[in-house]
Amino acid sequence: MIDPAITQQVRMDYYNSDDQNTLQIVANEADLFWTWFGNEAVRLHVPEHQNYIIQDAYHIGQCFSNAQNEAITNGLPYYEGFILINNHNYLHAFNSLNGQVHDVTALNQPAFFQDINDVMPTIYHGIYIPQDFIMAHDPGNGCLLRLFFIASQQIN
Repeated sequence: MIDPAITQQVRMDYYNSDDQNTLQIVANEADLFWTWFGNEAVRLHVPEHQNYIIQDAYHIGQCFSNAQNEAITNGLPYYEGFILINNHNYLHAFNSLNGQVHDVTALNQPAFFQDINDVMPTIYHGIYIPQDFIMAHDPGNGCLLRLFFIASQQIN
């Protein structure tokens, strides 16, 4: 569970960004979605020292496929949620390793994040999505958060 004030800020940032085109929450489910997100999301901490990863398989703008690939290939827990950079929350997918953030997209392209934002992401809020759910929904093909929400609510 995350603080309701954080959930409200994430929600405001979502509706003031292009993230709406990716997550695609529809009006009649918005309140239920944001209540669910606030109740189910966790904050994962970024380790003090991270080793950067340089792999051709991980690309900027492909965080969903990057993190899903890491979950399937290396068995790391998969999360979708939001990262905070410069007081704005952005929709993002990432993994965890030993209970802390393991963001293969950011770790593979630290210069991009630092050049654009002057900083690396430091605050992550996300919902854990199990590997079997990833496998059942065409892995590597985009955001699963709304589908996981619908499945968890049994909304058709």
